[in-house]
Amino acid sequence: MGSVYIEQPPADTPAALAEYLNRAFTLINLELNANNQLTPLRALPQRPKIGAIYYFSNAIAAHPVITAEGYYGYLSTDSYTLIAS
Repeated sequence: MGSVYIEQPPADTPAALAEYLNRAFTLINLELNANNQLTPLRALPQRPKIGAIYYFSNAIAAHPVITAEGYYGYLSTDSYTLIAS
């Protein structure tokens, strides 16, 4: 696997931090996809792993949390949370 340069997180505003996280996740996503490590999903996985991060390339109509493209963490047997979009 290649390497991804991650800059120092900003400490000033929430908007700057959100922009930083979006840049970082974009770089990580490009590297993971280049190495077939994180395939974009278009549907919920049949057996998600607790603690895993999934990248959904679109909203999942039948799911109340996955309402847009982004990275989601699977927290428990029925709970996703948005990490970054």
